[in-house]
Amino acid sequence: IVQAAAQAPHHQRQIAVWLMEEAQKLMDEAKDEVGARGMLESSMAVARMLMDPEMIFSVANLFLAAGAPPQALEGYTMVQTLLPTLASAYHQIGLTLSRMNKLDEAYEAYIGAIQLLPTYAITYNNIGVLLAKQGRTEEALNHYQAAVKI
Repeated sequence: IVQAAAQAPHHQRQIAVWLMEEAQKLMDEAKDEVGARGMLESSMAVARMLMDPEMIFSVANLFLAAGAPPQALEGYTMVQTLLPTLASAYHQIGLTLSRMNKLDEAYEAYIGAIQLLPTYAITYNNIGVLLAKQGRTEEALNHYQAAVKI
């Protein structure tokens, strides 16, 4: 029994990875985003149960690619809770919120990423894009220049 219990997390990870791989195939080959989302929901449930931030982050990335930003945001937010100093979690939250047209919230998340990792060039670029969408051209140019300097 003890040996079986020790194997359970390993098997659960394998299941979650398999579900992610199958979801990716559905998106790439069959262009079935709805089917992929169903598999991703299952994969995310396993990743949450295991409290595995890397797996949660990976599933969130696939949700974003499958056109499901709310589910992606939920995953990235959980990663941010588990790893509060991971700049890429803040960046992905900003990216997801931006895609959801929640630009003020996206800006705050991007700033969080910059505070944690001041050399995160892509985040400066994304802030520039966000500011340009808001018509804040001068500020956008400053962020684009900061990205290039890094």
